Amino acid sequence: MTTPFFSIVVPTWNRGKLIGETIQSLLNQDFPHSQYEIIVVDDGSTDDTVNHLEPFSSRIRIFQQQNSGAPSARNRGMQHARGEYIVCFDHDDILFPYALTVYKRVIDAFEHPPVLLASQGRTRTITPGKPRRVECIKCKDYFGKSVPTITINSIFILRKDRVLSVGGYSPDSGSYDDQDILFKLGNASPIVKIIHPTTVEYRLHDRNATRDSEFVTQGLLALIRNERRRVYPGGVSRMLDRRGLIGSSVLWVCYFDHFKARPRRLVHIVRLLLHARGMVLAAFIRRGFKYFYSKEARSLDCSISESAET
Repeated sequence: MTTPFFSIVVPTWNRGKLIGETIQSLLNQDFPHSQYEIIVVDDGSTDDTVNHLEPFSSRIRIFQQQNSGAPSARNRGMQHARGEYIVCFDHDDILFPYALTVYKRVIDAFEHPPVLLASQGRTRTITPGKPRRVECIKCKDYFGKSVPTITINSIFILRKDRVLSVGGYSPDSGSYDDQDILFKLGNASPIVKIIHPTTVEYRLHDRNATRDSEFVTQGLLALIRNERRRVYPGGVSRMLDRRGLIGSSVLWVCYFDHFKARPRRLVHIVRLLLHARGMVLAAFIRRGFKYFYSKEARSLDCSISESAET
């Protein structure tokens, strides 16, 4: 049996109406099918999700478990993964057909980085045909990045050995499992951020987790607690980076997710600001020093051999 290069891990729970289109997008890759596998972990769905997965059962691996949350489902999928890289993916997003080809090109060009972050959009801005060039930025690590990044699991491509070495996702990370895993890998060097092309469509619908203000607040509070408990690497020397990144998330959530969306969510804003004391200030300080963070912009030609350098 051929060992795949990528393992796409998809946790799902009660997404019967959307999961089929997501899986079809994963199967429609222009990357050799023998070089990637799809692992779906059903986290105790109570709707018809399993029935919607059945038509794909010959082409994907399906695992079922009692409802334990997305972080637990992601960890189980990674434990069964055979690929060198884990492509994390959410059950309601769409992967564009050239995505895996782009990821492999970048991985080869940067000599197998531990963390690769793709680019996502909210509309189907698919590049016509196979992209001719890939624009990306290499940073020292996630803590030292100066590139704005909206963190959702569907844009994470993580080297399996590194993500397993940090214990995978924290079970209590909730809605901020995406930030949590990047913090646990915060000093893994280097990371590469793909600027162009967009490879993931983030689908908006009435059941997006970000619409649940309590769920969002609890996830961010878990991230703050883990930072204060010194769960994340880097010690004192990277504290400003860690807390500045958390402070930026707090400001973003307080304004865009709580205040701008519904001013009545004032109670969530107060809770976050009280728990994040000092981290908001760190966010502004870190922003002031962002020009001192090293980064390298590169343009890769997708029409040449994957092993060639630009």
